[in-house]
Amino acid sequence: MAELPSLLLASLNPSTRKQAEQNLQSLSIQPGFLTHLLTLVLQTSQDRAVRLAASVYLKNLIKSRWEDDELHVADADRSSLREALIPAMIQLSNASDKAIRAQVAESISLIASVDFPEQWPDLVDKLVFSFSETNFEVNIGVLETAHSIFRPWRAETRSDVLFTVINYVLSRFTRPFLQLFLHTTTLLFSSPPPANLAQIAQAMVFSVDIFYDLTCQDLPPDIEDAHAQFFGAESGLFLKLLMWDPAELRGDPDDTTPSLPSQIKTRILEIVELYVKLYPETLQASASVEAFVRAIWDLVGGGKRPSVADDGLVSQSLRFIASAIRTGYYKQLFSSKETISGLVQGVVVPNFEDDPLEYIRLDLALPSMGGLGVSNDAVTRRQAAAEVLRALVSSGLEAETTEVTGAWIGQGLSEYAANKSENWRAKDTAIYLLTAVATRGSTTQHGVTSTNALIDVVQFFSDHVFQDLQADPGSIHPILQVDAIRFLYTFRNQLVKPQLLSVLPSLVRHLSSENYVCYTYAAISIERILFIRQGNQLMFASADIKDIAPQMLDALLAKVEKAPTPEKVAENDYLMKCAMRVIVTARGALVDEYARLLQRLVAILGVISKNPSNPNFDQYIFESISALMRFVVQANPSTLPTFEQALFGPFTIILQQDIDQYIPYVFQILAQMLDLHAGAVPAQYRTLLPILLTPAAWQQKGSIPGLVKLLKAFLARDAPAMVAQGQITQVLGVVQQRLIPSKLNDGWGFELLQSVVQHAPTATVKQYFKSIIITLLTRMQTSKTDKYVYHFVYFLGFCLAVGKEEITPDYIVSEVDSIQAQLWSQVLANFVIPQAPKMPPKDRKVVIVGLTRLLTQSTFMLRDPLAHAWPPTFQALVKLFKEEQLLTKKEDEDPDAGITQVDYEEQTAGYQAAYSRLAAAETAPVDPVAHVKDLKAFVGQELASLSGNAPNVKELLERTDAGVTGPFVQELAAAGAGGSAAAPPFRRAAFSTSAVKHTSAPPTSPPHSIHPAPASASPAAPATSLGSSGVATAPPTSRIDDRKVVLGWDETTYSRYHHIWLRDHCRCPECFHPITKQRLVNTFDIPADIKPKHVESKPEGLEVHWPSSQPHVSLYPWSWLRHNSYDPPMARTSSSEKILWGAKILQDPPTVTYEEAMAEDNRGLFKWLSNVDKFGFCFVSGVPATPEATEELSRRIGFIRETQYGTFWDFTSDLAKGDTAYTTLALGAHTDTTYFTDPCGLQLFHLLEHTGGTGGATLLVDGFYVASLLKELHPEAYELLSTVPVPTHAAGEPEALYTPSTRQTPVLKHEDGELVQVRWNNDDRSVLRNLRPDQVEPWYDAIRTWYKHLSSPDSEYWVQLSPGTAVVVDNHRVLHGRSAFNGKRRMCGAYIGVDEYRSKLAVLSERFAPDPVTSDTAASASVNGRSVWHPAL
Repeated sequence: MAELPSLLLASLNPSTRKQAEQNLQSLSIQPGFLTHLLTLVLQTSQDRAVRLAASVYLKNLIKSRWEDDELHVADADRSSLREALIPAMIQLSNASDKAIRAQVAESISLIASVDFPEQWPDLVDKLVFSFSETNFEVNIGVLETAHSIFRPWRAETRSDVLFTVINYVLSRFTRPFLQLFLHTTTLLFSSPPPANLAQIAQAMVFSVDIFYDLTCQDLPPDIEDAHAQFFGAESGLFLKLLMWDPAELRGDPDDTTPSLPSQIKTRILEIVELYVKLYPETLQASASVEAFVRAIWDLVGGGKRPSVADDGLVSQSLRFIASAIRTGYYKQLFSSKETISGLVQGVVVPNFEDDPLEYIRLDLALPSMGGLGVSNDAVTRRQAAAEVLRALVSSGLEAETTEVTGAWIGQGLSEYAANKSENWRAKDTAIYLLTAVATRGSTTQHGVTSTNALIDVVQFFSDHVFQDLQADPGSIHPILQVDAIRFLYTFRNQLVKPQLLSVLPSLVRHLSSENYVCYTYAAISIERILFIRQGNQLMFASADIKDIAPQMLDALLAKVEKAPTPEKVAENDYLMKCAMRVIVTARGALVDEYARLLQRLVAILGVISKNPSNPNFDQYIFESISALMRFVVQANPSTLPTFEQALFGPFTIILQQDIDQYIPYVFQILAQMLDLHAGAVPAQYRTLLPILLTPAAWQQKGSIPGLVKLLKAFLARDAPAMVAQGQITQVLGVVQQRLIPSKLNDGWGFELLQSVVQHAPTATVKQYFKSIIITLLTRMQTSKTDKYVYHFVYFLGFCLAVGKEEITPDYIVSEVDSIQAQLWSQVLANFVIPQAPKMPPKDRKVVIVGLTRLLTQSTFMLRDPLAHAWPPTFQALVKLFKEEQLLTKKEDEDPDAGITQVDYEEQTAGYQAAYSRLAAAETAPVDPVAHVKDLKAFVGQELASLSGNAPNVKELLERTDAGVTGPFVQELAAAGAGGSAAAPPFRRAAFSTSAVKHTSAPPTSPPHSIHPAPASASPAAPATSLGSSGVATAPPTSRIDDRKVVLGWDETTYSRYHHIWLRDHCRCPECFHPITKQRLVNTFDIPADIKPKHVESKPEGLEVHWPSSQPHVSLYPWSWLRHNSYDPPMARTSSSEKILWGAKILQDPPTVTYEEAMAEDNRGLFKWLSNVDKFGFCFVSGVPATPEATEELSRRIGFIRETQYGTFWDFTSDLAKGDTAYTTLALGAHTDTTYFTDPCGLQLFHLLEHTGGTGGATLLVDGFYVASLLKELHPEAYELLSTVPVPTHAAGEPEALYTPSTRQTPVLKHEDGELVQVRWNNDDRSVLRNLRPDQVEPWYDAIRTWYKHLSSPDSEYWVQLSPGTAVVVDNHRVLHGRSAFNGKRRMCGAYIGVDEYRSKLAVLSERFAPDPVTSDTAASASVNGRSVWHPAL
């Protein structure tokens, strides 16, 4: 370890970094390395650069390895490091060690997030024990450590796990911390001030941070008890600290770093803003908020703090005021026109007049401009001042605010007109004021989505902004040109396409500006304009920009090329992002320019590869190269060699020099080029293979996807040559040793295995097949995960489906059983049968073909001991046909839609990322069973072929569950009866529905074999009936028993109907009103012993003649009788087939367009509601981002249900209602209104805007899917959650207190044994008084298991909503939540009753998807179009 300091220094030098990092990597796996590294950090005799590098390396190793299943940190090393870290932080308390201490603090935070409190129970005790009344150097280290541990709570989702940790901390930390806090304030306020005042103030900075941490989720009792001491309007400590301004700590006025008092004040205002949002009732007990507003007026009013160092304090002051306005609780403070005028004049306008250039530079770095993700703490004065105006506008003060602000805007424009050269700041302020007051809703991705109705933005642009956009450089102040570009960027959605096309040339001209900010804003604006969508389509196509695209690219690349150093070249990623967007929009239009563009891109790549410094720039340049090749080669295949010639050299250098940041991209583009070759593999590619198959190539995790993609391309084109060179063995070695054992990379291993099976010669596959299976089963036994089971089952289905010569189903079964007797039976029962029905739609085709081949082509499956597995395997196959329309790919899909519409603001690019995918390098997946066009016909053909050769097939079918297989078999039989040319006639004798027994009742003998047929029984009639397939069949037999009518559907299936039941259900016009659909017969006039005179089987149904004074005849349709059979119950075709889903739903979430949902023919509405019925949710795209349009959309479904939150809601995080939804906090997965006797059925919500912040992703979880996992894996827990009632309440509003009228409501509600509702919101749970003593601990174990599956990454579907996309959720099935956020986030939406929704869906189903009963009885429909035999009646 002696060389460690020199290696760390070498890692800082670009020329020696690579070798040093490799040597450090080798050292890092030695036992005790982490502790040794920490020791080096603490050695003050070492070079400070070494110590800092060691602290960073320590943090990075912990981040990458503490939870790694491959490079796992040994338990002994983990324990030693935990023991040493707190003393290390105390030792680093000196101010000179601040940067090093920050890295060690983050290391502690990373470890604590995993190990605390279970593996690190004494962590908090050690911190508290280290508090000192006198040594504030030590306190600084301890407090910073505590803050690093507690700070992550701010963004955490509320959960039992989180609150367990918080309560653990509070019980040990809060009281000693408060004592230290009070002691520290006493010292700060003492006179004369202590000599170590700066140290004490620094400790106070961390103390205020921790105060926020401890209160960010809920109010701890100790802090709540001390509320007046901190928040008192007269003498509260926070107000005193806001006024505290010691001369000793003011610092240099020109210093850009906030003073310690300024930092304290800023953090206090963050706490007060938090309380305003989360705990308004606590603040309202006194005049605290009014006192803080007055204090802020004194602090920042009239531009009192112009220093850059006070930007944070001023911005936070304004944000607090905006939050207070939005709550609505303090409207009396701000509602008068005079107050608004004073606020604008005294607080808002003075803080617009900061340095515009500094503001713009900051703006470029903020999330609002799609920058590098600077925290919201860095919000500029202008943005915060604008938030005050937006808060006033959105709080019902739109007219007053617009009037007051309009006067200032007019004044600014007049001042500018009077002296344009001197008064440019006046116009700059006027434009930003108008932007602020005109914006009602906006997002980073889409710009402004709704505007203030009192302001004509387009007119203002024409009158005052457009002239600056067109002005020649130098003719006006460059800031005004920047303002014009930014105005266009901000309000781009308010302009129509011709207007945008007309301003593009002006933006292109600004790309050549000498002003950095000007050309950067121009690039950002062009990129965002080209990304504007109309519905699901991009507004701009290749034809729109083909003439101007070369000019845009020349200007953009010229700016990049002009930079003097590699770091400067890669600095401005906005330029490269814009170049990428131009390339993907222009597509093949660049075919004449591509060679020159390619040469320039490669040259830029060569420069930046000398010192990679900006991962965003790297992503965009590789994406640009990949996209250029994709579209140009697509337009002219002969251009491929030019790309290869240009790229092979630089790529070789990247591989040889091991530039690990770029290697993942290189592998992806090499695979893309190889995929573009139609013929044999060129020689220059073959030379790469030995390199790809070395262990070193697979060390970097980010390289693995690209390597797999490249190897798959080789296998598809050159497998025989790879076999000859022994390279298939090497590929399998990588799979077995590197990929399959890894939980992170096992999916890539399966992809490679599938490629080997598909493309390698049969003899090679057979040679290794058994060892492959052993490897897979070994991993299954040692560390099974849900994801691994999914991949394993798909792999087996793939092997069965591809139909490779000699790799038959029997071969696969025999190879598995050769490992262990009857092992295949266990594989089927434990993995294939349970997992297959859960396959996502994209994988179902392969699995269907595989299972069909297994069932019909394996002789082993048709005889013992495997014959018992045939019925459940067939049931699994049938379940895969649910949502059959999802099995067919749309033929008109754009193969390039993925790259054209990709938005890299939504992608995390970075060198720490496991894998940076190139969207342009992706290819459409190849269908390994493309020869199968019609899956259902394929299954029918294979079963028909089998039926002639396997006499026991009928017996096997009889053992299946008719509720699952009956309708499917019936459909196959009906389709085959016609004997189409496409599918051989299906053998009905073997595969009719009569071959399927109904598991809900034991099989019965034919009734006539027990009871002699009575004289009144109908003889077997030659009459025929027409089934739903249109094929003529004999009607069922019928006869009268003593108390029942007996129907024989076939020789083995019978139903019985009581005489009184039949008479009561007569639907003739005398007994049932044909229009009102209400019963007319008086049930109580029917004799209890009524018996038909005789019955007759007619083609159209059962005719029953009843004894009465006047002859009465009833006719019951066969389909209706079968549907309503109760003795025994028979399988019914479900009108509501549910598709269960997990996280992978993100690949193809159910979506309809706004135009479809609103169309008058209602077909789109049916599609929308059908999706909700099947999936539990559905997006609606292209919705106008207004409350009015959203409410109209909601009412398409049914009446809006009014609750304590109103009818249609339009809300922000202002705590206007007593519910956590009205805060910025994260919300875990839950269902709404659990406290209602009848919880709301559907919830529709629409994000109208999210400005000035980040976060707020929406979470959806399929409760039925999670319940299915619970039922399968933890049946005892499932039973408890299905039977134990959970009391709930809503008590946040003073005027309301809701509890269900019956509190006997479990988490999982069932009807007739079927799960029908999930009811879960842990936050709304009341006191559990109804548990038996022996149920308490099992119940808590059950909900803990439920929560584990509910919050599993496999279950959670996260999506960042944007204006224009609404989502409707079935509140009885799908749970929703959100991540924490900051900024202003405005939502609207509504509840819709479950009965209204189901009624609308039922009515639409009658028209667009009638069930068999409705179809067969359509002739009985009355004047209102609904049959009296409708199955719902």
